[in-house]
Amino acid sequence: MENVAAFIEKNREAFVSDLLELLRIPSVSADPARREDMVRCATRTAELLEEAGIPARLERTPGHPIVAARYVHPENQKTFLLYAHYDVQPPDPLE
Repeated sequence: MENVAAFIEKNREAFVSDLLELLRIPSVSADPARREDMVRCATRTAELLEEAGIPARLERTPGHPIVAARYVHPENQKTFLLYAHYDVQPPDPLE
């Protein structure tokens, strides 16, 4: 774990920068006007996975694209599953 913690600390600024880049994309899935932003956010998410060495792809759907990625680890190693949303919900109604 010490190696993991050191790696995270060493790359912290880049990780935060990547996260902030994603957060700036107004990927509001409930707003049809944001469809292209949804595609842009999904595409960037897949790119970040690829940059990390994890093969990723966009799966087109009738709605928004799905980002699918899989890293095949060495045999007899533990598996980690991550499920996350890259979309956000609108702040409306503000009250």
